[in-house]
Parts: sequence; structure tokens; C-alpha cells
Amino acid sequence: MDFFNSLLGDILDRFRTAGAGAKVDSWFGTGSNDPIEPRDVEMAIDEETLTALSTQTGLSREELIARITRDLPEAVNKMTPNGELPVEPTQGSEKTLLDDVAPPTTQARNPAGQSEV
Repeated sequence: MDFFNSLLGDILDRFRTAGAGAKVDSWFGTGSNDPIEPRDVEMAIDEETLTALSTQTGLSREELIARITRDLPEAVNKMTPNGELPVEPTQGSEKTLLDDVAPPTTQARNPAGQSEV
């Protein structure tokens, strides 16, 4: 399993652990997708992670949670038409939930290879 699937699996496990397992399971395969509520997101994703995502995306905490509640069920549904996480990340032109999350920055290194702080 690659990093992307591991990350998505971790997120889905957090929702299951927080009591939204039946909702998460409805997103896999065909059929209707049960919605999640902002309180589901707040139960599944710790405050530190929400704050970091908010900072990285430039979205307010409320907008971040709104996007997760709106986009996550459909994103998982589209990625799992056979009821399983894909082997490779899907490619497409549609915007996904994580598109607004900035990649981690790397520290600049001087010519001697040491980090500049």
C-alpha cells in the first residue's frame, strides 16, 4: 500500500474509531453515501491536525470542516468503485479534498549542506 492509501486509510480509521464507521462504510462501492456532520470531523480529526490543515490551506477552521464534510464522502466513493482503496492514486482533472493542502516545505541548505535556520 502506498503512502496515499495509507494516509486515506488512517483518516477513514479515525472516523470509524470516532463512531462514524457505518457512514464511512457507505462511501465504498455503489449505493448512497451517508453524510458526515461537522461534529464527526471534530471527533475524528484532532485539534492539532485541524489547526495545521487550516494554516496550510489558508482556510478558516469552519471552512476546512465544511469542505471535509462536503467532499470526503464523494471523494472516497469515486476512489473505491469496487469497494476497495485503489492500488495507485487516481488521476484526473477534478479538484480533490487535499488539493488545497500545501506540500511540506523543506529547509534551505547552504553550499556545505547544512540547514539554514
